[in-house]
This record gives sequence, structure tokens and C-alpha cells, in this order.
Amino acid sequence: MAVAVGLFAAAPARADYTVYACQGPAGQPAPVSGWSPVAGGDAIASNECATGGVLAVHMRGSGPWQGGQGAEHRFSAPGGTRVVRVWLHRRTSGFAGNPQRWAYSLFADTRELETCEAGGASKCTTDLDGPADFPNLDAGVVGIRAGCATIQTSSCAAPPVRVEVPRVAIGLRDGTAPAVANVGGTLPAANGTVRGTLTATWDASDVGAGLYRTIVEVDGQPVAAEPVPGPTCADAAPGNADPYEFLAAVPCPLSQTGLSASVDTTKLADGPHTITVLMEDAAGNRSTVVGAKPLTVANRASSASSSSGRPNGINADTRGRLRAWFDRNRRRTYTSRYGQRVVIRGRLVNRRGRSIQGARIDVYHRRTRRGKLQRLIKTGLKTRRNGKLTLILPLDLTTRQIVLAYRARRPGPITSRQTLKLRVVDKRGRLVTKRRGRLGRRG
Repeated sequence: MAVAVGLFAAAPARADYTVYACQGPAGQPAPVSGWSPVAGGDAIASNECATGGVLAVHMRGSGPWQGGQGAEHRFSAPGGTRVVRVWLHRRTSGFAGNPQRWAYSLFADTRELETCEAGGASKCTTDLDGPADFPNLDAGVVGIRAGCATIQTSSCAAPPVRVEVPRVAIGLRDGTAPAVANVGGTLPAANGTVRGTLTATWDASDVGAGLYRTIVEVDGQPVAAEPVPGPTCADAAPGNADPYEFLAAVPCPLSQTGLSASVDTTKLADGPHTITVLMEDAAGNRSTVVGAKPLTVANRASSASSSSGRPNGINADTRGRLRAWFDRNRRRTYTSRYGQRVVIRGRLVNRRGRSIQGARIDVYHRRTRRGKLQRLIKTGLKTRRNGKLTLILPLDLTTRQIVLAYRARRPGPITSRQTLKLRVVDKRGRLVTKRRGRLGRRG
């Protein structure tokens, strides 16, 4: 995996993921994963989700049906997880106007979340059709059951009970981060100045949701994510903001050897960076493969000059661009009265538009158009944290060109410059090219 630096929004790490059955989060047909049927006698637990149908519990034949018969669909939380939420759409029939003892329930372990029983003191005594949401659970098993609730010596008459679930989503909590082992490669071993492509390799295992993806961060910002190969290890709705929605109870592989990531440092600005590689499971738990490793990238600077000089500023770049202007008119040409204060402002950024901080800027001047550059007294000019700079000129300057120059490496050649033209006039508007005496004195 080669890092291409750009925008990548990784969801914050968490410990929950969602498994859909019958319909996915985007409404697509979804298989049933983690669910199992339990049936007896004339009761049936059917599954038609693979062909766009429903999970259903119902009775066969025309009745009457002996009491005590029933069936159910149950979901068992995978090892290392707990059910924390159930959302489903359910439709029931057989309760409205039926005096017999048909029953339906939605349960979590031994707790009944919702019940229907004709003629009974339950939460509902008629048919249901619509969504239901039960958050804040902590269960190992959830399920739906229906059947004839009377004792075996009694019976239930037609019409029979039928429960259908066209869509269900189970929220699972996974509290275990992936285990990482056998880390190797040039990135973990790197120290100090680096260039070219750096790689990391490792093995990993997980309990619960499985190994989902590798995330690479540069300077604390995610820049790339590489999914772990697997037939169900993919976000079921990549168009929304939740990357932890799946169509399988254990969506991703529980172990993987020979995982790898690579970072192409030529796509980074020369200068100091921190690089992090993370292993994430399908619930959002993350483990560190390579942790916030401080390195100094030196690709363009090392090839642009034979000088052994040091990078000039944080985010130093041979393609860095220096801009400067007169503060009064924000232009590169300005006319000033002799003796007035003149201020120049500017900014230095690298080729990606990031500020170059703490860079020394050389200041020169020419008194004639074809004259040689001569260094001014002001030589300690440096850019601030935001890459900005301020230069206050002496009061007694005459007409000249002011040249600001940036060297990506010091010592080294000028890599970016900006020339400003200062025109100085006296109180009569005449051009001042020669200094007649000290400021404030006639001469």
C-alpha cells in the first residue's frame, strides 16, 4: 500500500459494529448471518432472505394445532462480542379478533423485549406492523419466537399466528483490540533522515469482529486506509458516515499474516514528520503497528543541491514559494515620502501550501536597475509559525529595489525570491536617489 497524501476521513475509533439481515443499510438484499432456526411439531422457522424474502415463524397445515408448539429464529453473539442493540421491522398476523392462545415474543437472553398474546396481559393484544428499536442491551442471544401458548392438552384454532421480519439490524460491542506481532520493515527501523519509500510488515489476530483495515497517519492526520482482503470484509453502505456496517456476524478475518503498508515519502514535503501505522478491527478498535515515529524527510532538498546544508525551516521545500508586498498598498511597487516608515510583509509556503516556519530570509537591495545585489544590515529575518514575515525598513532609505530571497537549504542556492520596487520622493515630489545627510538634518 503506497500512501497518496490527500483527504481521507477516518471515523474515530469505537467498539460497536452493526450486522444486517434480509436487507442491508442501503436496502439491498442481505444474507442471514449469525441466525439459526429452532422449530418443533407443526411450527416452522423459515428463511427466505436470500431471495429477497423474510425471516418468518409460522404454522403448517390448517389446524387446529396442539398447544405448546412453537418455533424461533435466534441470533447468537460471536465470541468476544455482546448484543447491545436490536432494530427490526416486524409484522404479525393471527392476533386480531382471535380468542385463542397464540403468542409472539422478541427476547434478549431471558428478558422479553416485546410480547403479544391474544387475550393475555401482555404489551400488545393485536397485530403489529412497523419498526421497533431496543438500545442499551447486554445479551448473548436475541431472537423472535411464536406459537401456540396453551398447554399441551389444549389447542389453537385458525387463523394461525405468523411473524415476519423483512429487516433486522443487530448492534454488537467488541471490547478487544487486534493483537500485532512480528513487526518488521524499513519504517520501524528508520531513524533520523529518510527518503524514498518506507515499508512495514506484521502479523495480526483479533477476537470478535475481525481484522478490518490498516490506517496510515502522517503528522496525526489519516492519509490512507487499506482493507484486509475478505469476501464480507467491506462496509455495507460506503455512501454514509458509518464505516462499521456489515452483512456478516464476523465480517473480517480473525487472523492474517504478512500484512504490509508503505509510505512514499516523495509525496511529503521535505522536513520533519511523524508517521503512524494502525491496525483496526471491524468495530473500530485500533492497535499500533508503528507509533508516531519522528522522521526527517529529505528527498528534493538532497537532490536539488550538492550542498550539505541543513533544511531551512519546518516543512522546508525547494519548490517553496515566497511572496512579499508593501503593507500600505499590498503591491510590489510603492512610492514613499523620504523619512516615512515603510513596512514589507510576506509569507512562505511549500508546494502543498503548508507554512514554512522558522526559515531564514535573506534581504538584499539594488540602488540601480542593473546594480549588484548588496546585503542589507537586516539579515536575521525569519518566518513565524504561520509562515508569515514582517520587515521594517530604515527611515532614511532612498529609491531602490528590495529583494527577499529564500534558500531551501543553508548553505545552498536561492530557490525562491521576490523583488519589490521602492520609489522615494522628497516633499516637493522629486525622486530621491542619493542620501544627502542624516535623517532630520539638512545636507
